[in-house]
Amino acid sequence: MRIVDRRRDILRHAWKKSPQRKITDIRGIVNHHSLTESGSADAFARYHVLTNGWSQMGYTFVINRNGLVERCADYTDVTPHVGNYNKHYIGICWVGDFRKQEPTKEQYESHNELIKLIRKETGLALPTSAILGHQELPAYSWKQCPALDMDCLRGNIQAGVTLPVRNNFNNDKKIAIISPKIVEKLGELQNKVMWDDAELRKGQIGRITILKAINLWKRETNGKLTMVRILRTGERYRVYGYDDKHGSQYSVGGGCWITKMDGYVKYETPSKAKLEAVKRL
Repeated sequence: MRIVDRRRDILRHAWKKSPQRKITDIRGIVNHHSLTESGSADAFARYHVLTNGWSQMGYTFVINRNGLVERCADYTDVTPHVGNYNKHYIGICWVGDFRKQEPTKEQYESHNELIKLIRKETGLALPTSAILGHQELPAYSWKQCPALDMDCLRGNIQAGVTLPVRNNFNNDKKIAIISPKIVEKLGELQNKVMWDDAELRKGQIGRITILKAINLWKRETNGKLTMVRILRTGERYRVYGYDDKHGSQYSVGGGCWITKMDGYVKYETPSKAKLEAVKRL
């Protein structure tokens, strides 16, 4: 990943100052697309500052079409990109209009490396489930931003691959469906145990599918719960544990938990054969 530090020369408002936050205020990362077929951090900064009158451009990072990453703000800057959620999320903008374009291979590669960098530099164990699309925040469900299937993108990040993901808003494209048998065979070749279309991980005891919108919680060291975000129908998560605290909850990794609620979540367990196969890896 090539990264250029623009924090000291990118355009900012002459007198408006961005609010500040602690690193521990950050709960996740929100992905955007620029809604323009080309562009750059400088172009976005001019629009955000000179036209919108914002204190600075909305994004901490911009990923250009050639994979170059421009770093435009400090982690402690509360940049204006998701309204009331600004304080808690880092903004990443991919250059492109993904309603009609596809991200480039270089952008996918840089995005995966950038997630690693953010986790390392902030020291935050941000779970993959906290990497969101603008369209996934409750107040912005109407937006086509970044107009990508975020479940697929999160799956790529989790697996450490850079495969193309579906464009949520291009219904004219035919999507190739790979049979579960082929997926399982590919998994075997990579020393992986596949459970349907996802890898079964060591320590995993089951999976949850979200049936109705429900909160994702993080347990703090003092035992209290902090809401991370609202999970959407159809999302699926690996389960690593279960206890009867807070009304009975499933552990989905990264210190995050989902409450057991009939009609809201569907819990499934893998076969004993698959669990034994994982142990043998």
